Amino acid sequence: MKDKIIVITGATRGLGLRLKEDLSKDNVVVTLSRSEVENGKTAFRADVSDFDDVKRVFDEIGKIYGKIDVLINNAGYGLSGATEIMKKEEIERITNVNFLGAIWCTKCALPYMTKGAKIAVISSASGLTPMPFRTMYNSTKAALTMFSYSMKLELCNLGIDCTAFILGPVNTGFSNNRTVVTAEDSRYFKDVKEVDDFVKNQDNSKKTSTKKVSAYIIKKLGKTHLRYHYIVGFGFRLAYVFYKFFPFTTFRLTNFFMRKREK
Repeated sequence: MKDKIIVITGATRGLGLRLKEDLSKDNVVVTLSRSEVENGKTAFRADVSDFDDVKRVFDEIGKIYGKIDVLINNAGYGLSGATEIMKKEEIERITNVNFLGAIWCTKCALPYMTKGAKIAVISSASGLTPMPFRTMYNSTKAALTMFSYSMKLELCNLGIDCTAFILGPVNTGFSNNRTVVTAEDSRYFKDVKEVDDFVKNQDNSKKTSTKKVSAYIIKKLGKTHLRYHYIVGFGFRLAYVFYKFFPFTTFRLTNFFMRKREK
């Protein structure tokens, strides 16, 4: 892609930051996030869960550049723990950021998008299969993916294309930065700890680098027509097919590996 106006949410670290750096070489990249240092032109501070805040920023972007060629909905965070003991505010927050945030950004970007424009959501393989004690995170990612699928159909007659990039583990520190809801006196404590240990003990060297994922995303977004999704990682593509044909076996295997206790 060259000479495009590209908006990326959540680009202050991790994959979002890498996308910003790589895309900025040949395009105008505008970023927005809650922790952004605003300069009023290529960086804006905004809480994606706040519709009015998002609308203000996109209207300003539209006023400056006149159009938006590509929107990459990347903002999001992780949350683990037992749903029963999560606070109402914690559940609302992850839903508002991971799911509604992408809806608000898409809704506010669309008035500045015309034929040939593209919308991408950065989703997760966690949204393809169930996992214990990652219920809220997985649910928001599943909803995000379905939102992208539906918007692809909704916008096709306008010539605006949509896709979801469904990622496996990426070496960004994302898992270590997620919020874990637990309590030692909870009946879930032991189970939550087992699942949390499973996630933390994953070998970072086996995770895909942000450099590789960024290059893959940019290559696909450069195509004229987008698939409805791209699952990043051969193993996760196989897992997706396996889940489609053998859902109950997938449930049992996931539960076994993530909650395996030492005897």
